[in-house]
Amino acid sequence: MARRRSLLRLICAIVGTVLLAPTVSMGQCSDGSTVLWASRNVVRQAGNQVWEYAQSWVEGNYYLYWIPRVTGTVTLNGQIHYGTNTAGYGGIATTQWYDAPSSVGVGLYTIYGFHEYGSDCGQYQYQNTVASLLVERPTISGPNATWWLGGGSDPANGYYNAATLTADPKGAPETPYWSVTANPSKVSLSCSVCTNSVVASAQPSAGCQWDVAIKISVGGLDSNLFNFQVNQPSYLVSSRQPVDTAQGGGWYSKIYYNTKDMCNNYMSSIALNESFGGWVNDQANNWSRPTAGGASGFTDYEWFDGIWLDCATCTPPTMNPQTPLSASAVDHVSQSWRMGSAVVGSGVLVQTNVFQRYLDHARHQ
Repeated sequence: MARRRSLLRLICAIVGTVLLAPTVSMGQCSDGSTVLWASRNVVRQAGNQVWEYAQSWVEGNYYLYWIPRVTGTVTLNGQIHYGTNTAGYGGIATTQWYDAPSSVGVGLYTIYGFHEYGSDCGQYQYQNTVASLLVERPTISGPNATWWLGGGSDPANGYYNAATLTADPKGAPETPYWSVTANPSKVSLSCSVCTNSVVASAQPSAGCQWDVAIKISVGGLDSNLFNFQVNQPSYLVSSRQPVDTAQGGGWYSKIYYNTKDMCNNYMSSIALNESFGGWVNDQANNWSRPTAGGASGFTDYEWFDGIWLDCATCTPPTMNPQTPLSASAVDHVSQSWRMGSAVVGSGVLVQTNVFQRYLDHARHQ
């Protein structure tokens, strides 16, 4: 009478099997119920555990007359395992191994099975099987930089202080675990066990470098490091010579700038603001003084500080721009420029200069 085994039925439900026709020989060791089974597979049981196995066994009315044998070879960029197992009459011949990709490596795990069957009647059969599984490290995708704007963001101009990263476990059953392995004080993660994590800036990087390292792990198998930068507006450069024009009986001076980030890239429109220190008179005067303010952005990459005064009745009276320009200084003040916010005093400091006013123009010094 044929005997069925729950273990074999489970294995056969998972992997493919091969049916070989029995060989008729002297004696009675097989009939129409005799099946020579071969099983092999590579299974990702966990993120950091791979199971490779090969098995041979016989079923049918005469299974107790057969001795199965199996030889298994596992390769991963070369052979890593080899073994042979012979079972007793009616048994299951098995070779199997458990590997940790974090130690053995990632790549194409392949098992080659050589299955042999011998009966008491002198019958002999064999077959070859093969199974493979590609095991990869988990990966992280998404933007590799975000902005530090002093604690806020400027979404109207496309400058954000956070970025969403996505984990791909590459077939591992676990939910990825996120961690920051280099400069963790510069960013924060919205979650540690999740597929998508939002990386928010907390401090700028140390210059033009991707000095924050983020990784994910699935069951102990780590991704490669995902290098990340927290960029910020860094400094101003003069984009052209100042332009001085007449404004009634006074003057209007435009001082032009470009803004650059930590990697010396020109920055397009971004919110900005100015602030002033204490005014110092260079001569007695009753000139009105400007109020610090901000702007939500500018066109393209260039912006200017527009300074004007029209007061012919003031002391001293203003003048239209002269040729050459007057060297008579009236007053000056310390001026600070910040990027990333239109709110005075908020954002990232990019320049401090002296705001100097003359009888017929103004300059940054």
